[in-house]
Amino acid sequence: MTVSLIIAALLSAVTPSPVAATPFAPTPIAVAPATATTSTPATPTSRALRIAVLSFERNGIDEDVGSLLDESLLAELRKLARTSVVGMAEIRQMLDFEAARQSMGCGAEGSCLAEIADSLGVDVLLTGSLTLVGTESIIVLRRIDQHTAAVAGTFTQRLEAAGGEELLAAVGPAVQELFVEVPLRAGVTRGVDPRLALRLNPPPLSPWMPVTAGIVSAVAFAGAGAGFVATQVLLGSYRDDVKNAGDRGIDGAALVAKGQTASTVWIASWVALGVGVGVAGIAAAMVPLTDWQQTESSNRDRQ
Repeated sequence: MTVSLIIAALLSAVTPSPVAATPFAPTPIAVAPATATTSTPATPTSRALRIAVLSFERNGIDEDVGSLLDESLLAELRKLARTSVVGMAEIRQMLDFEAARQSMGCGAEGSCLAEIADSLGVDVLLTGSLTLVGTESIIVLRRIDQHTAAVAGTFTQRLEAAGGEELLAAVGPAVQELFVEVPLRAGVTRGVDPRLALRLNPPPLSPWMPVTAGIVSAVAFAGAGAGFVATQVLLGSYRDDVKNAGDRGIDGAALVAKGQTASTVWIASWVALGVGVGVAGIAAAMVPLTDWQQTESSNRDRQ
């Protein structure tokens, strides 16, 4: 069975993904002016606009940034009304991609994916690239009309590199430029949720966190030290009692209890030492991730 027949049987599974209204309204993020050229291709109005999205090509871009951009672009496209959007990861889940590549005889992965997208009967193929050049990030998106094999629109933007946040901010404007004729679904807001940027660049820790961890570690070390000293005292008393048991007539049950107490304190001391070492390691790891300027600012304010 050819790949076209396999995919034709799977077309019924490619349906628009519903987008639930979210109470969070993302704060607009300023981006540099975009250079975009778009044309509005004639598309059937009797059915949804079918869009296949290829993963971004990455040139010097971190893998985590690229993966998050892929997810964000799909989510943004699925906010559009009268559209059915499918990503390449989802297509690969529908069929064995390697078997399809071999049976279709296509060489490069990009061309093979284009053939699969064509077999899906999509109207638009969206391709893109992410490039890091010096201190600038470049995002490029191309809207290709699968019926004419022509580029119907191109979005290009050069941004000051900011750990990937600048690329996330450009996704909303890119989709708006390339699909200007397609309105948003009811109840959604254009633009990537700024909270996604926290996945790329977590905020710095507050100074109280490593300080608290340091205090806990110090208390644990102090407890361990006191425990070891107490253990030695208890063991010394236990040995004396054992040595003089015959002369003093010491109760055997009391002697056993004293030995058990020494053993318990000894174990607790080692546990406290382990806790101290572990918490100290956590505190040390927090130090470079902490915004110590908060403390400096607070001191200046008090003065």
